[in-house]
Amino acid sequence: MSDDPKIVTLGAGSAGFNLVTLGDILKNKNFDNGTLCMVDIDENKLKMVYSLAKRIKNEFGSKMELVSTTDRCEVLHDADYIILIIGVNRDDTWSQDYELGKKFDIYHYAENGGPGSFGHTARNIAVLIPVFNDIQDLASDSWIINFTNPLPRIHYAINELTNLKCISFCHQFWHGHYILGRIMLPDLQKRIRNNKLSEYQEIRNASLNEYEVLAAGLNHFSWMLDIRRKGTNEDIYPLIWANLDQVPKKFEALTIRMLKTFKKLPVGGETHISEYLPYTSRKENWDKFNLYPFNFQENKENKIKNMKKIQDMIDYKLPLSHLHSDVAERIATIIDSIETNTNVYEPALNIENNGCITNLPSDAIVEVPCLLNRYGASGVKIGSLPESIAAICNQEISIAKLITQGSIKGDIDLITQAFALDPMVRDLELAEILSNAYIEAFKAELPQFKF
Repeated sequence: MSDDPKIVTLGAGSAGFNLVTLGDILKNKNFDNGTLCMVDIDENKLKMVYSLAKRIKNEFGSKMELVSTTDRCEVLHDADYIILIIGVNRDDTWSQDYELGKKFDIYHYAENGGPGSFGHTARNIAVLIPVFNDIQDLASDSWIINFTNPLPRIHYAINELTNLKCISFCHQFWHGHYILGRIMLPDLQKRIRNNKLSEYQEIRNASLNEYEVLAAGLNHFSWMLDIRRKGTNEDIYPLIWANLDQVPKKFEALTIRMLKTFKKLPVGGETHISEYLPYTSRKENWDKFNLYPFNFQENKENKIKNMKKIQDMIDYKLPLSHLHSDVAERIATIIDSIETNTNVYEPALNIENNGCITNLPSDAIVEVPCLLNRYGASGVKIGSLPESIAAICNQEISIAKLITQGSIKGDIDLITQAFALDPMVRDLELAEILSNAYIEAFKAELPQFKF
């Protein structure tokens, strides 16, 4: 803890990210004596975000010092918190990961699981290894708050390469509340005056207000182990079973099928949970469950719109009311809880297991509820996951560790072994073929592999 926290954001040029975080940080009066350092290698985006931060600071009455630089080593010295949001040409390379899988008749989301996730992991690790070294040298007592995907694998790499403290965060838990709210829509409509509840945020927020969810597992693959009505402690699962027939058939078809089979509701949503399963990697599976790839073109267009929005805010063409604070990103809450030692409960953070889930490895990166205070994030002791769910999670943990170790060492044998375990890879020969194909496709971004 410090009276003048120094917060360094690596990857500060991310427009969408900053549109829901800068306001939260700069309106927090506990940070007034601190410094916010924004770092990005893209000078133009960095200038825009810095200009936006200055306007927010002035209008919110913040006293935080603002610094921007393209050289992280200028500001890492004695940093207290380092926000990690680095990605390598994310949309174009992700699209290639997806298309390369299709060449081998593997249909998958290709972000955090399945063969495509190797490319995502290895490219980011190649860039992050020198970053981790700099943080270790210049800010060894800092907290890393990691948002970089694949989230657990980057966290494993931090643990493998450094002794730095890390909390990884993903907003998918809140999407899980939308799924729950959509299933429980008849119940919510009875209890809320505005019983239309047609918009995403309306349904999600109604669910957040009405239900207490205990979820645990892995990032993008956690499960609602217990759901209670706030105030009465009523068990909601009996109502879920009663409501399932009213849910539209095309709504989260894979999620609903997994719920019916494993008797617990997955949090992550269909596209994410599909990355860890053996029965979703063929075209007919995607058609059956109405799965779809990431919309790369739409995302590019949204990035352009977000940069335009930032410019309009800088030029005073838009009020700062458009700079909304949302439950989806929790940086200010996490930092403030550590700074003020206030024992804040967070329903979903990614940390080392250390016995929180007893039938997963102690060193696994798990997503569990946590208590935040001066000691960081202390995970809630969940006990055992249902055995069937633990089995799938344990397989993914082994794959993630092998991919991470192979990506650090440039060891193609470890990557092949990970593919041989992957439920989407249907034979041993294909595992080796995929290893060579992905490494060859991205050899310019993978200097750790020798060619």
